[in-house]
Amino acid sequence: MHKAIVDAEAMGAALPVKWNSVPCTFASANQRRCDLCEEQNRNCQPTLEMIDGNIKGMDATISNIRDLIDIQDQSPAAAIEEGDDVPHILPRSTRAGIVKALAKLGEAFNEMVTSHLREHGLLGSFGQDVMQSRENTYQDNVAARWEGIYQLGLLAWLPSGSLRLHAGDDGFREWNNAVEEFYRDITRVMEQAGVAQADISATLNNLPI
Repeated sequence: MHKAIVDAEAMGAALPVKWNSVPCTFASANQRRCDLCEEQNRNCQPTLEMIDGNIKGMDATISNIRDLIDIQDQSPAAAIEEGDDVPHILPRSTRAGIVKALAKLGEAFNEMVTSHLREHGLLGSFGQDVMQSRENTYQDNVAARWEGIYQLGLLAWLPSGSLRLHAGDDGFREWNNAVEEFYRDITRVMEQAGVAQADISATLNNLPI
């Protein structure tokens, strides 16, 4: 585990995790949860196509931050900080602050997903028939959203080819505020470390979220 991640966890910041989609299977039509969720005693969460772009953006941001805090200082005079195995470009405290900002964004992301599930009646455990009906309704909403995008000629605004939250969706404003705060947090942490403004701007411009 990365040393900076350990520091962030010590401060009570749980790291966000990447999302993976797995097909649901049911051993019995009477099951309230799919086989995997039944085995792990958790609620089923369907593929959320209307926020697929947000999910991909969050995943890419996690990878981006991991790469950022792993950049090593190749200078012969670079010093290895206590607790590190190699010298890094960013100070240890700065790396920990960046990971803590990412963890806070991850918490906001989970809240956004929960709001989205609740808005579309997908939060909780239901029988297979009920869940299938609600997922069908969700897919109808997905199709309607794509149709609206095509009709308005807004496809160019979706370079990833994935849908994202729209204004008016539950959690839209809160999520946007969290992303803006994430940018401010990264800026503040890097400024405190004396990182050049040009490098801070490059870091922010490279964030995929």
